[in-house]
Amino acid sequence: MNIGIILDAACATLALGALIAAFVTLRSVRRWRGQCAALESSLAALRRETELIASISVRTGRRVQRVASEFSGVSERVELFEARAARVRRRSIRRSNWRAAASARTGSSSNSA
Repeated sequence: MNIGIILDAACATLALGALIAAFVTLRSVRRWRGQCAALESSLAALRRETELIASISVRTGRRVQRVASEFSGVSERVELFEARAARVRRRSIRRSNWRAAASARTGSSSNSA
């Protein structure tokens, strides 16, 4: 065989191997680009969801503060009502005690009236 033919065959084999390697590398790069694009879009979606959660958290915090302030107002009103009710009960007890003492002094019964 002629050395030129052997060299030509070796060069053709090397060129074919280089083409195959370039093709495999190109497919691998495309696959990685696709994965990176998918990851970037997922990251963007995650960022949007995180911002949404943060805004919901802020709104919820505001609602909790509003409810707490409204509850404190209601709580104060309930305490005031309970204090008034206790005063009314004490007055009623004093009146009934006074009436019982008055009827005992006069000798009359409140049941007969």
